[in-house]
Amino acid sequence: MRRKKLLMTSCAGLAGAAVLLVSSCSSAAKRADLNKNGKISTEELNKALVKAVFEAADENRDGSVTFEEWKQVFPDSTKKKFQAHDLGKNGSFTLEEALTYCKKHKTFDKLVGKVDSNGDGIIDKEEAGKFQDKMAATQGDNEVQKLKTLAN
Repeated sequence: MRRKKLLMTSCAGLAGAAVLLVSSCSSAAKRADLNKNGKISTEELNKALVKAVFEAADENRDGSVTFEEWKQVFPDSTKKKFQAHDLGKNGSFTLEEALTYCKKHKTFDKLVGKVDSNGDGIIDKEEAGKFQDKMAATQGDNEVQKLKTLAN
């Protein structure tokens, strides 16, 4: 349960990083700005979201996620869905495998596209503010549920 809360906080924080971005000094925004240019690109936000989910699932911090760890965060997930992430077919997956899988399957693209409403590949203050307003107006028990609603 602690990891599920951590996942919700991480994803919401990273989506919030898009909201706080350019002039922000928040640690979430700084982590998402991988090339340290003061802007968060859609690619950087995608990677930051994958990393947040991976870190929430990797309970023992050994650099790989097992099916048992995955089920703690995503209790409704199937073995088949987990195995799709396990590109090495060794019973666990690394952050690199998660990044590869999510890029190929465009896991967060729809959500990130909602933030980057003009489609220029950079999330600016205006877009971030509009997304924040949408988040505030969206119904849901937690930030992850709100993000899922906005992504659909």
